[in-house]
Amino acid sequence: MPFIPLILDTDSYYVDIADQMGQEYADAMSDIFQPWTIGVLTICALIIGFIGGKVGVRVSRKHFESAGLL
Repeated sequence: MPFIPLILDTDSYYVDIADQMGQEYADAMSDIFQPWTIGVLTICALIIGFIGGKVGVRVSRKHFESAGLL
């Protein structure tokens, strides 16, 4: 969960990033990672995970049926 510190304590997170990577990098990162961006990433991850789960169940069912286990 790399986004939890970004959500819970934004200011100290960006100070830490600026210390490690430089102020330019921290400024660019703060421009990209707005609160709505994190929400969109979360929703996309859930949708892609759901699709992957459906495909996995379908493939598993096909192989188990051909093996005579279902």
